[in-house]
Amino acid sequence: MTRPMTVTPDDAPFRPERRTVGPRVQGPETAVVVGEGEIDCDEHGRILCRFHWDLDGAYSMRVRVSQNWASKGWGGMVIPRIGMEVIVEHLRGDPDKPIVTGCVYNGKNRPPYELPQHKTRSTFKTDTHQGKGFNELRFEDEVGAEEVFLRAQKDLTEKVENNATARVDNNCVLSVGRHHFTEVAGQDSHRVGGDMSIMVTGSSSTTFASGAHAKNPEGIRILGYNLSGSAKASVGTGNFQLSAKANILMTAGTNVTLSAGAGRNDQVAKDYTMQVTGAATITTSQSKREFVGKSLFLDVTDGITIRTGASCLKMDADGTISLTGTHIVLNGKRIDLN
Repeated sequence: MTRPMTVTPDDAPFRPERRTVGPRVQGPETAVVVGEGEIDCDEHGRILCRFHWDLDGAYSMRVRVSQNWASKGWGGMVIPRIGMEVIVEHLRGDPDKPIVTGCVYNGKNRPPYELPQHKTRSTFKTDTHQGKGFNELRFEDEVGAEEVFLRAQKDLTEKVENNATARVDNNCVLSVGRHHFTEVAGQDSHRVGGDMSIMVTGSSSTTFASGAHAKNPEGIRILGYNLSGSAKASVGTGNFQLSAKANILMTAGTNVTLSAGAGRNDQVAKDYTMQVTGAATITTSQSKREFVGKSLFLDVTDGITIRTGASCLKMDADGTISLTGTHIVLNGKRIDLN
């Protein structure tokens, strides 16, 4: 005859069979998060709770907190903070296996916005640790006032591993309190269907490593380009060309300076007019030549003086002509002296 039996090692301590049923907790309980500082948790995110029926100073063991996701190094994590009222349940009713399943507002911990005034708002609002401030992601579902609101108490960082697309069907406003820096490793393209205005109150500098090209079948107009500071356009190694089918107007409140490292060439198809309300001076270190195809007319109000070394020809407005020189030679087939 055979009979199965279960035996224990002789060195195992003997313990009689437990016949008393352990205590059970029926239903969830609420408790208050306690601990040190504003946030108190261990490496597993477990917190300490004090139930309403606990004696003063008593608190639970470390309690796990239910999250929306939890896996190996990824998921969601929100740690209940000191003073929050949380919902505590017990696995299979075992009082030694509590778990936090949620948080509730109460008379002391009020909702972020007044209710029922803002009943259409859904929000996730944090509180700055050991400071004043908050981060917030808020949704407004009131008809005609729908809104998604994102606020960062300090820094906001976005990282996109591939493409990013943003579309605004109406207006878009970007306001930067201090500096704005944009870096594009490849090409940068802007398309404007209407007008475009750029206003710089300080200095402006544009640098092209190679060429720069602006093209428009109907021409390019710059309307009201206003700079209260300085502006500079620089071409590194190539040429710079300014062309207009109609007029080009250059106006300066004080001085205009043109500097050429080599020569300067002015070509005018028709008339050329220069008007100076003050004095005009032309200085050349070498010779100067003027070629006139037809006639040359000089009209001077006060007088004309032509001087070279010891020779001088002076014509005054009253009709006096003075010719001075160490040796004066008059050559001509006919010379009339009155």
